[in-house]
Amino acid sequence: MARGGTLYFENLRFDWVWGQYALNIQQVSAFNIVNSEFRTQFRVYADLGIRIYNSIGEIHGGYVGDFFDHAIDISRTLSEEERVTVVRIDDVRVEGSNINYADGIRIHGRASVSINNSEIVRLHSDAEPWGSHTDGVAAGIQFQSYENGSSSNLMEMRGNTISGYDVGISIDIGGFRVLGEDNEISGISYPMRTWSDGIRTRTDPVIDFGRGPLGSSGGNTFSSSGTYAVYHQDTDDIAACSNSWSRPAGRSVPDRIWDHVDDTALGFVNWDICGAEGTSSESGPSPTEEVLFPTSPPSTQPPTVNIDTLCWSGPGSQYEVVSSVQQGTEIEIIGLGAIENWLVIDNPLFPGVTCWLNQDDVDVDPNFDLSYLIVFPVPPPPTSTPLPLPTPTLTPAPINYQNPLNSYPRCKQRGITEFSPHGYGFWKNMEPS
Repeated sequence: MARGGTLYFENLRFDWVWGQYALNIQQVSAFNIVNSEFRTQFRVYADLGIRIYNSIGEIHGGYVGDFFDHAIDISRTLSEEERVTVVRIDDVRVEGSNINYADGIRIHGRASVSINNSEIVRLHSDAEPWGSHTDGVAAGIQFQSYENGSSSNLMEMRGNTISGYDVGISIDIGGFRVLGEDNEISGISYPMRTWSDGIRTRTDPVIDFGRGPLGSSGGNTFSSSGTYAVYHQDTDDIAACSNSWSRPAGRSVPDRIWDHVDDTALGFVNWDICGAEGTSSESGPSPTEEVLFPTSPPSTQPPTVNIDTLCWSGPGSQYEVVSSVQQGTEIEIIGLGAIENWLVIDNPLFPGVTCWLNQDDVDVDPNFDLSYLIVFPVPPPPTSTPLPLPTPTLTPAPINYQNPLNSYPRCKQRGITEFSPHGYGFWKNMEPS
């Protein structure tokens, strides 16, 4: 378990995991897991590969899979309002279990998550079929709300490949804002399923998979051998324009969608006219109807640093300097700081490491909408001052001048016995011969 403080490790491998989890991350203010693997013993099973809650950090590269119930589980403690969970996942391969309810990545509660360029697959030929008794299904990405959401929480999925699960993406629509673009999504039953747990956790859920209010450009591919590509089971409308539907011969896009047209108690899946209030997803545009969203978002220039400056571990000089950033450097903005006029970026010198940059030092294209970015809480400033170490008083040992080589007992090595809690080294205990 990692609890409190910060956490970084790279190129580690967790094997033969069984029981609850391989890694439990709790209340960690900043973590970074790079190119590491989390595996279970064959058919032993374990609950979670990586469990993250009340923590902020990133997972880059690596593998999580085999026989975990949920390979990655992300949440926030229900009773602690001041806690926050913000997670970014890039270039990770996730392999799901053959258990009928096992998800690749499960997100529940009040968390902000970004999943990019990752493979989330289930390859087991003996996977248990989805049973009608199960609450959810085996989903590549499962958004499941256990508590009230927040308008500042945004789930983003870009450039991912999801396949082999009963459902590619399963969304409890009542508790989330979800943006998806440029994903390859397939599922045995449905590539995407939206549903509600019956408890309205928010009054303004937004699902945007193309030309909707969150700014998705679409570009998703929904493929399935089943009847429906999107199975919508909630009363809110969702946006899904500018996508590929992998239609079987003789079938139209409306045939691939279950929504209001099939059950008037449900909302629409707007696949053809996005942003036009009250339009039917399956009626087709009339000559007089106006498409309110462009077919593609305005092109933007990358944010560029306009002066030689410093990037900090928090908003201001009271925090440690992560690195300098030269004028003219193009940067990737990860999120907004909870303090006004601060950006959280991916450090250009140390990719995968986030740092805080004053917004006045960055030229941002006017078409670049910052309002949809994740809001990062302010980390606690460093307050500890190392205490001066007392000067040791050395008392010389008596020396046997007649036989100096035998004055002290010789030692024999007992071997590595413990991992040092103070860093990456090992220590060796020695004992007299």
